[in-house]
Amino acid sequence: MGERVEPSSQHPGGEPIYHMLELSTWTAQPDAPYAAASLASEGFIHLSGERDTLLGVANAVYRDEPGDWQILVVDPARLQAPLRWEQVGDGLFPHLYGPLNRDAVIDVIDFPRAADGSYALPFAWREPGNSARAEPAHLPL
Repeated sequence: MGERVEPSSQHPGGEPIYHMLELSTWTAQPDAPYAAASLASEGFIHLSGERDTLLGVANAVYRDEPGDWQILVVDPARLQAPLRWEQVGDGLFPHLYGPLNRDAVIDVIDFPRAADGSYALPFAWREPGNSARAEPAHLPL
């Protein structure tokens, strides 16, 4: 897991954090806090503190996974479970040590994919002038 950094409920920059998941996983129990499989197997839910990091993880780990994938945009200040920023390799990653309370999720966004399964940043997150024109889809929270 890596070196533990002082637990914090806020991203070092005060920005949202992100979690990707398959749509059916998010909608399976809409009235219950979300508990990723990693919560049972590793003791925490994996999140990303940066959009580009999320994209890198998606393409490195989930490219060959089927399904309609979504991005949960999470407000760390609203989390009820402990959030710890931990060193993993050269990066600092947020790990949530408990279920994700749904009121901490401030948006759910489609995670666009190419025909080869690779992921792309959602349209709303792309730099101005990017030629990609996919429209974002926001799902009800």
